[in-house]
Amino acid sequence: MNFTQRMRRTRKTEIISPYRDFSVIQQCSGNFMAIQVINETRALAGSGVDIGSHTVNHLWLGKTKDSVVIKELQDSKKALEDILGQEVPHFAYPFGSWNLPVRDAVIEAGYTGACSTISGRNHKGIDPYILRRSEIKGSDSP
Repeated sequence: MNFTQRMRRTRKTEIISPYRDFSVIQQCSGNFMAIQVINETRALAGSGVDIGSHTVNHLWLGKTKDSVVIKELQDSKKALEDILGQEVPHFAYPFGSWNLPVRDAVIEAGYTGACSTISGRNHKGIDPYILRRSEIKGSDSP
């Protein structure tokens, strides 16, 4: 390994090491892929795209122990907030898996809303922690 390769590896480790348990970064491979993901995520947030949290390990939260759910919610939120330098107020349930204790843990973790996988429209008065989604297909047009 030459000097440039060692420097790249060292710099990558310095930037990524605080987030080595963060699943998006763990799933990235190749030189500077994780840094690109971080930079692209920052750019999206900077352009007004809402970046939400989705847990660290993509677990079925409705089937997970409460203590693990709380850790997943808190760690995911903190990692993204550290990366973005701004609040991450929204959450999406992995696999749409939730129950009332999970919903309550999302509230306790400081999120202001969460998306489910329930199909349909949202209306005034709907629970902001069980938001519905509308599927957009490739055949849909404006």
